[in-house]
Amino acid sequence: MEATSRAKWGSWARWILPIAAAAALGIVTAIALVKLHPASMPFDDALNAGIPTWHEVARQIASGQLPILTTRSFQGGNFATNIANGEFHPLLLGGTLLTLVFSSPTRVIVGFGAASIAVVALGGYVLGRQLGLRRSLSAFLGFTVGMAPLLLYMYVGNWGTGAAGSASLVWSTAMLIRAVRRPGAWNLLLLAGTVFTVMLSGWPNAWLSFAIIAVVTAVVALTDRTLSGSTGRSRLSLVARVGSAIALGGIVALPQITEYLANSSLFSRSARWSDTQNTAVPNLSLLFGFPLPTASDWWNWFDYGYSYWAIPFGFVSLIGIVAVFFVRWRREMLRGTWFRWALVLLVAFAVCCELPYQVASMVMPFRFLPVFGLFAAVLIALLLEYGEFVWSPKRVAAAATALAIATAYFVFRIPVPAGGGVQRILESCALAMGVIVLLAALRSVPARRWILVVLAIGGSAFVLAVTPAIGTSGYLRWTTLPIGTDLRAPLPASDAGFVLHVGADGIYQNGVWDGYWSSRYLLSDVPILNGYDPVGQRAFAKAMRTETHGLVSTKAIDFLSEPSSSGTGCKFDDYRVSSVITLAGPVGGKHAELEACGFALVATHAGTALFHKVQPLEAGTVSTASAGIELSSPTLVSELDEKVHVTASGSDGVVNFARMWWPGYSATLDGRQLVVSATDGMLVTVHIPAGAEGTVELRYWPSTWHWALPVAFAALAALLVLAIGVGLIDRRRPAR
Repeated sequence: MEATSRAKWGSWARWILPIAAAAALGIVTAIALVKLHPASMPFDDALNAGIPTWHEVARQIASGQLPILTTRSFQGGNFATNIANGEFHPLLLGGTLLTLVFSSPTRVIVGFGAASIAVVALGGYVLGRQLGLRRSLSAFLGFTVGMAPLLLYMYVGNWGTGAAGSASLVWSTAMLIRAVRRPGAWNLLLLAGTVFTVMLSGWPNAWLSFAIIAVVTAVVALTDRTLSGSTGRSRLSLVARVGSAIALGGIVALPQITEYLANSSLFSRSARWSDTQNTAVPNLSLLFGFPLPTASDWWNWFDYGYSYWAIPFGFVSLIGIVAVFFVRWRREMLRGTWFRWALVLLVAFAVCCELPYQVASMVMPFRFLPVFGLFAAVLIALLLEYGEFVWSPKRVAAAATALAIATAYFVFRIPVPAGGGVQRILESCALAMGVIVLLAALRSVPARRWILVVLAIGGSAFVLAVTPAIGTSGYLRWTTLPIGTDLRAPLPASDAGFVLHVGADGIYQNGVWDGYWSSRYLLSDVPILNGYDPVGQRAFAKAMRTETHGLVSTKAIDFLSEPSSSGTGCKFDDYRVSSVITLAGPVGGKHAELEACGFALVATHAGTALFHKVQPLEAGTVSTASAGIELSSPTLVSELDEKVHVTASGSDGVVNFARMWWPGYSATLDGRQLVVSATDGMLVTVHIPAGAEGTVELRYWPSTWHWALPVAFAALAALLVLAIGVGLIDRRRPAR
């Protein structure tokens, strides 16, 4: 009994060090990132969508609500229609909880970044162990994958779903290999769980990448007797087991994406299968840039608008040079199981890179770059594990020559190479040659292992140090705004109305409300009419002429100055707008239209004018009603449920709710169903029959969840049945 306990403890103890090391790596790297480049993490989507969404989701969870949509933002805020929110993914859910702990957006990002790096690195370690690598090389693999530059400089801070998708992809790949090698009940459940998280991430690039890996793996499993048994029936059984676990794990996550797919026609921007910027895919013909230390000048070549982005090569490429030129291929290497998995990853990488580029290029396809980083690191680790280093003057000369040619080709293809072409060539050759000479001088296995560790740490430090910050000083000012700060201080009165922030020529900043994009209002719990929403609602975008970062153009004032749909006042009243920030110029800022709708100029400063309209606004989102309809006692039960008592006269009428319309809204009057329509294609309007009196209850529930949730639960039940059945079959199978 004692021996059994010690064995169990030893099994758990082996995981304590990797977990602790991964956590330390994440914490140290995230802190180093924000210290070296303070503006590189709270930037772009982190500023506009990520942290504000986390804050709102956390607020709803803390109040006992299901975070499906929010009434704090009119344009966006329906989380169920935007898979990119990924609010139920474990990593992203962790980011929401951090907003309850920290009031500083920077600390929230650092915490999320540390967790993301740690999870990716630990997943890389697990993947290495599943491939049969030693613990030392598995740790090196995990370190390399976790320190991929694009993961550090874009995903962990700005594209949280990218970090979640990358982490899930690494883990699901590891669990796929584990399940194929040992397709027991527990391993199938682990595989299904990781596939579930891949789907929850809302990162289509991870979906496609894993699908390709799974298909290639199935082909290998069907043809490889050493993996799946000696008979065709056993190989089919293996593929059926693993394929069922993958399919059921994905179906359980169905409610995360069904509402997005069902409403995609209502979006002004959604996923497409073609894009004019598809040349940013890392296809195989562009791998001449592989030897560069950071390979970060690709973006000049692509003319994509970014001049210095680090992609997932970096110090991995230096080890790659050594592995390619100094590994002697042995015949027994080709017979090993590891080679088949290397082939699986290589083919999957080629398909991931070439398919989106040649056949069906996706929007922002450069997001496949971390996939390349994963495959490259795994292949290199396999070479280092199973190969044999052979040092010779001829190979050193061949490596140096190939490096110089590739670097020269790459550098001179870039229109304006950072630092000049000669400098880049010398820098790249010096770094790579230094590594080659160092490894050639230290041939003993223990010494070489330590040198690999030094190179990993030194390479990551190099990437952290030389890559410039992507952000600007404006984002630094944003990070100093604590979550929950009252932005209504400049306003003459505090009420529940929306703020409309009008911009000019894109992003508009000024002295008083400098950088107050929609995110700053949402973080401060101030309702914002034009909240940032990556998918966008088509009718709203067309009427308001939305700009990036949640601003609208002055065309929005023209639209909102039109007569109200209820016949009283302007549409400003329908949409509960109580404050407008616009241009100081009377003509450009549409001052006359605002004054005609009852707004008064409160302040003018630094090219900005603040208008405000004092109006009695009750709780909830009820805005206007037709003449003859009296409203009383509005109650916002939750973001999904609202009640108001109505008394109608002899004619029909409408009650408007300042909510963005999506399919899924329904209304009842004391239990009797009412008609709900979309005024202007975006405003929720409830039709009240003549002479009606009672309590109107407005409810929202995703329109697809009436079938998606039962299907998901059925898939979960089927997954449990599969695991139990596999367990019983394996238990009855005679031992070999």
